[in-house]
Amino acid sequence: MSAPSVSAIIVAFNAAAHMRDALRSIREQTRPVDEVLVVDDGSTDNTGAIAAAAGARVIRQANAGSAAARNVAIRAARGAFLAMLDADDVWLPDKTALQAAALLASPGADLCLGRVRITNELGEALRVRGAPSGEKLSFACSAAMWRREAFERFGGFDPQDAVDDLGWYARASAAGCFPATVDTLVTIKRIRDASQTRDPAVAAGMLLRLARERAANRDAAHG
Repeated sequence: MSAPSVSAIIVAFNAAAHMRDALRSIREQTRPVDEVLVVDDGSTDNTGAIAAAAGARVIRQANAGSAAARNVAIRAARGAFLAMLDADDVWLPDKTALQAAALLASPGADLCLGRVRITNELGEALRVRGAPSGEKLSFACSAAMWRREAFERFGGFDPQDAVDDLGWYARASAAGCFPATVDTLVTIKRIRDASQTRDPAVAAGMLLRLARERAANRDAAHG
């Protein structure tokens, strides 16, 4: 029986400065991916041209935000396993090998999470909540690999979420999503100073909204 195919997915907006590094980290995987798909979300620089020159399949669209671009990529990807990489992050070489093996060993798992090291644009480790060393197990898109069926079960990303990966994982977990994990560093995640993911109030506000939505749905179901 052949191994499940893996699609590497990048969604990008004006990411020319980092696109080559992201694509190089995909090419250097010890378990090669079966396709590289880039959704160019309305970039005004040469993001899409860089990706196409590197051999990626590129889908160009008007700017709609990362959640909408991820959903386009999920529908277009051909792989049984989907591995997403934000354009300013990079994978370590064993990322796809470790996570594909973990999913094969855990047939009930919807996705596999790995560890990330969080850095600034200069590559210096950042201390963040829950990761004083800058490294932690993470549900960030760049550190995960999904079975395609996970999105069929739990839906796609919500453009209303200020932090789309956190929103998806919170909603899916509440609906019974089961993750496998590899307790190994798989991704270097660059955080820009202006990134919303650096602001705990943004994430807290979004989680409060999701909790209220779940409570309203429970009330409606029992009303």
